[in-house]
Amino acid sequence: MKAELTLKIDSLYEVINHSNTLKTQQLIKDAPSKIEDRLSYDITEHTIKLANEVVKSIESMRKYVTTPIDAYKKQIMDVEKEATESLKMYIESAKSMMLSYNQELERIQKEANEKLRIESEEALKDAPIDVFNTLAGYFVDQAISINTEQPKNIRITKKARICGEVNWSMVLNVLFAAEALDYQDLLSPLAKSMEKCGVVKIDGIEIYEHKTQVIR
Repeated sequence: MKAELTLKIDSLYEVINHSNTLKTQQLIKDAPSKIEDRLSYDITEHTIKLANEVVKSIESMRKYVTTPIDAYKKQIMDVEKEATESLKMYIESAKSMMLSYNQELERIQKEANEKLRIESEEALKDAPIDVFNTLAGYFVDQAISINTEQPKNIRITKKARICGEVNWSMVLNVLFAAEALDYQDLLSPLAKSMEKCGVVKIDGIEIYEHKTQVIR
């Protein structure tokens, strides 16, 4: 396969160093640096066409060279997937069980502290007020300090999800302020989206015509 790949790479270099490629590169060097009349415009257009053809021929040969590599890579990835898929499923399932266990310990701890708080208040309800105030604070501190031994390596991350009517304007403001969202990502599809939805104007947004040169 290595020898075959070497031959194909040689074919790519042949296209790169082909006479058409070299001629086009020379035409580009001699092409007008500024368009001042119709002649320079036509020369530039013709040169672009030739450059496009060279680019396509090189890209086509590159695809010819890399297609077997891509297919081989896919085969290797399929083997990898077959070997790791069940392991990954186990990892996710086992992690879920560990988190459920952690949540159960948190529930037990919360119930134990609440029970201690109620029992403490019940035991002190008939005590003199000054004794009650002194010991109540002590028992509250004790309740807070009772902790069920928690498993280690629990990572807590904060995430957002929808739980009702959303103020999307505030969401966008926060994302922009935190520089977590690029406004260009929203502007790119906006003109077509406005046209599709029949929206003529949005405050602060200008719809303009962007021209690009098409070579046919």
